[in-house]
Amino acid sequence: MIYRRGINNSGYAVAPWVDGKRILCPYYKTWEAMLRRVYCEASLIRQPTYRNASICLQWHWFSEFKLWMQEQDWKGKSLDKDLLDWRNKHYSPKTCLFISSDINNLLCLGAAKRGEFPLGVCYHKASKKYLAQIVRYGKKTYLGLYTDMSEAHEAYKKAKFEYIEELACLEPNQQIQDALRALH
Repeated sequence: MIYRRGINNSGYAVAPWVDGKRILCPYYKTWEAMLRRVYCEASLIRQPTYRNASICLQWHWFSEFKLWMQEQDWKGKSLDKDLLDWRNKHYSPKTCLFISSDINNLLCLGAAKRGEFPLGVCYHKASKKYLAQIVRYGKKTYLGLYTDMSEAHEAYKKAKFEYIEELACLEPNQQIQDALRALH
């Protein structure tokens, strides 16, 4: 049993030693991480947004999750449950897909770090203005300084929508393209 819910019925060693190094099965690694986010109390303390999340009973069995994952384009991508519906808190074959890190980071709102300012905005003390920025492909991109906080936020929103469209154009999966375009 994994986190009192998951059943590892793999029938093979999911973390064998190879040349003195432990190699973790990628299917098992993804499955265990999903279970940890939802069922591990220590993880829920660090990431309380998963407090009300759930996993379909079918995916409590490792073999079932692995069968589904083998049919997906998963290499180098993250399991996601909320791109198709931002309100979704349920992991299942119908609600999940694998997305790139750029798309996954796009969905992170950073509410805990943001403080009192809207998305993409912080106060620049030296200029006494509001700084607008966006993260594109893992790097912060400066958008400008504004005297008004709402102007800075509008600059952020415009850049964010352009970035979403750019990512949608680069995405080969039509379902992900559609979900991205539905964000704006």
